Amino acid sequence: MCRICDIEFSKLQTWKHHQEHVHENPSPLMKKILIVGGGYAGVGVLNTIQKQFQDNVDVSIFIVSENNFFLHTSMLPELSTGTIEPRHIATPIRNFCKRARFYQAKVTHIDLDKKSVSINTESGNTKLEYDYLIIAAGTKTGFFGNENLKKYSVTIKSLQDASIIRNQIIKQLELADQQEISKQAQLLSFVIVGGGFSGVETTGEINEFIHESAEKYYRNIESDSIRVSLIVARDHILPEIGNLGRYAAKSLEKSGVNIIYNTKVTDADISQVFLSGDNSLHYSMLIWAGGNESQDFVQSLDVEHDKSGRLIVDKYLRLSKYPNVFALGDCAYILDSQNQPYPPTAQHAIREAKIVSKNLISSVHGSKKFTIFDYSSKGSMAKIGKRDGVAKMLGVNLTGFAAWFVWKQYYLSTLPVMEKRIRVGLDWFVDLFFPRDITKLN
Repeated sequence: MCRICDIEFSKLQTWKHHQEHVHENPSPLMKKILIVGGGYAGVGVLNTIQKQFQDNVDVSIFIVSENNFFLHTSMLPELSTGTIEPRHIATPIRNFCKRARFYQAKVTHIDLDKKSVSINTESGNTKLEYDYLIIAAGTKTGFFGNENLKKYSVTIKSLQDASIIRNQIIKQLELADQQEISKQAQLLSFVIVGGGFSGVETTGEINEFIHESAEKYYRNIESDSIRVSLIVARDHILPEIGNLGRYAAKSLEKSGVNIIYNTKVTDADISQVFLSGDNSLHYSMLIWAGGNESQDFVQSLDVEHDKSGRLIVDKYLRLSKYPNVFALGDCAYILDSQNQPYPPTAQHAIREAKIVSKNLISSVHGSKKFTIFDYSSKGSMAKIGKRDGVAKMLGVNLTGFAAWFVWKQYYLSTLPVMEKRIRVGLDWFVDLFFPRDITKLN
């Protein structure tokens, strides 16, 4: 272990070489690799290059993330209803860092010409220099410039968001249970915006949680007083999975969800959301899953961007003007062989990380042999209720329990460490036999 660099080595000889080449007589051949982002893409690159450069003391690896954990975001809807516990889908990034130095910090600026990244930590501002930069910064929730939507809605992007949603639902149930039936609907009107995976899965999860909890614990609440609405800008939901979206819509509607199609949200106040066509809808809780945009420091880079601010990269996932800079994941705009952009999903980020790692290793070794990113999706899936889902896998369409089971197995396999897989698996097992807990944590 090098206490100065906060990294470890698998061999004593490598550690001795590190002390000599880095601290006693710094090597002019030293290459610094800096990864920005601790999601699927960033951690994927980190894990691969650490193995490759484990015994190479002329390579230093750094990773920066605003959170000190890797978050399995696909399971946030289940977290928002207490199906699984928060720490079970969050893995400390330091758990992955062997040959890498970790900084929990907010990136404020990237200078591509000077090869430096400015970060802000609790102890102050600093700059990190690099020879190779991997931008895997993900995205932030986009509100199309509307400050009211940002102010009055809850997003579904973080552990805190999921906790807020769960506590607010329980609060509304507690309030409604103490009211006359005629006043309950005003307290139990939940509106979700967004017909993609996040919006649909969140809708199905909380709709089930609200009805199940009302039936089990809140006996004064009439089920007809519960109103869960999903607002969709298109004439269908889940466009990524084609006709299976129809099954998902019918299943949600059968469970009591009101889907409002071909409608855009234009504004909001403390109790109403305003819709296109001069319509409005009352809500007691507004959840926004209506879109994402690039981080500010990504949008500010003087390179090519798409309309949402994503970085346009070449077929090797590099910035055209800066071949030493790679971009991948949700913050990158990557075209397939048909000139169509790859979707910003976890499975694509994981595959992109493998290609970036290969090309980065080639660059460090001075090789001109690079690998083109060309990936065909193995499918898409969504969980839309308890023991219900839709999945399109290798050309085969699945619905109902089969799709739900495949969803569970796939996302369990993508958890990064065995401990988390066991913990989440136990959470799911308990959920099969017992109602979800309604303890309000704050």
